[in-house]
Amino acid sequence: MSEVQTKKSVLLVPTIIVVILAALTPYINDTYRSLSQELLKKQLQVSVVEDFLKDPDFIAKVNNKTLWEACDKISSASESRFWYYPENEPNNIFEELTVKIYKDTPYWKQATAYEYWCNINDSSMRSGGVVWHTDRDEEVLATEHKLVFPIMGAVFYGYNETYEGGDFYIIDSVAFKKGSRSAEYTDRCDDKYGFCVSNYNLFSSNLANEALFVNTKFNTLLYANVTHFHKADRVLSGKRYALAVNANGRRPKNIEKAPSDDEMAMKAKGPLGNTVKTYENLSIRLGEAFV
Repeated sequence: MSEVQTKKSVLLVPTIIVVILAALTPYINDTYRSLSQELLKKQLQVSVVEDFLKDPDFIAKVNNKTLWEACDKISSASESRFWYYPENEPNNIFEELTVKIYKDTPYWKQATAYEYWCNINDSSMRSGGVVWHTDRDEEVLATEHKLVFPIMGAVFYGYNETYEGGDFYIIDSVAFKKGSRSAEYTDRCDDKYGFCVSNYNLFSSNLANEALFVNTKFNTLLYANVTHFHKADRVLSGKRYALAVNANGRRPKNIEKAPSDDEMAMKAKGPLGNTVKTYENLSIRLGEAFV
């Protein structure tokens, strides 16, 4: 080989390496992203169970649009929450789901009460989705001005309607607060109560690689440590039906018996008042729907 050919060969090697690296870069990025997401799942105690319900008869029972709409209407009327005690027999379909969600987990023995509520999200939501927030005991916050967090949170995506968007995002709270302290955002977060009032655009920030996202769909169950900041992205089309259930170590005070499926569906058809009242599956902010 001549000296000229040798020089050409030497110059060609770096070029080949650059071309190979350029071709591999998308795969390297995808692999890094995938590994990062798996690490975040462990850090944020997130696990996803697809096709959670197996029994076709129970799936058909859950796939009752009237009950989902009733639960959502009551939950939305005055930010009410339902409560279930594990020693009691389930009184409605959502309590049956609560048992199925937690019965075979370590949290079943740790929790003394389960707080649950329904959300139906669509593209008409003003906020664009469910805003960044952490879950906490609203009764303790209102009466004692203290933050008490759930042991664990879960979201079940029920009622089989096709939708796009509505993905779930969660990020370590320390990283969230550190990364979101730009001049435009500082005044929108309340550190004392752990709540952010704006629908922060995650992927326009430097937090993109620190957040975990889950693509949600019907019959998927998601467990997450909801003491970390989390949100639901905008639903682009269709409606997303979700049941949120938090395992708690504290029970609410002054409660009464919960509504059954029939009572929930019937009484949610009427007007919802603003009088504060408590139920054994409803929190202190429920109106007069069940009087």
